[in-house]
Amino acid sequence: MAKTWTHVLVTVGSTRFDKLLDQMSDVNTLGLLSSFGCTHLTIQYGSSGCPPIHSNPFNITLLSSFGCTHLTIQYGSSGCPPIHSNPFNITVNAFDYKTSIMDDMMSADVVIGHADPNIRLSVCPSGAGTALEVLRLHKPFLMVVNDELMANHQKELAIDLQSEGYLRYCYPNQLQESLRSFGDQTMASLKTFPDPMPHLFSDFIDSIFFK
Repeated sequence: MAKTWTHVLVTVGSTRFDKLLDQMSDVNTLGLLSSFGCTHLTIQYGSSGCPPIHSNPFNITLLSSFGCTHLTIQYGSSGCPPIHSNPFNITVNAFDYKTSIMDDMMSADVVIGHADPNIRLSVCPSGAGTALEVLRLHKPFLMVVNDELMANHQKELAIDLQSEGYLRYCYPNQLQESLRSFGDQTMASLKTFPDPMPHLFSDFIDSIFFK
């Protein structure tokens, strides 16, 4: 498989999704991303808190020489500092919310994301930046369904979009398996999402939620 996943974006939107972030923090997941060529990982973690991706002590030479094995950073409004994850040297940038994540979506080679019940991957109050925007940017999209939500329409949406060939979906405990299969062949087989058409999307959503 060609190494094409230089920049991976993970987004949870406004809904807490600890299971997804736990999977993304797992060393085996990071190893998979590294094997796909990932050198930059951007994580929008929302209300779940900054994921515990451990830094490689040898990347912080001076502190390591003093015997430092744990580093805690209170970063305030500056944003979570970039950390090189051990042992893969993936530069990790994490943040809770932004006015828009459009630039992050545009620069990503692959998007791994949660779609909440109103279909938003948005991290801004206006709702800009949705699952549809990811698809319309022609980005490979692995939708991770949150199976802990009480009123959960995500699975229906994910099944419909996957059946149409626009994306692939999984649950958090299937993430690593899904990443392994989400290679060039799968990515190449994904359909290009159509350009906006008046009333088409609202009709599509109505067909899912009001069957």
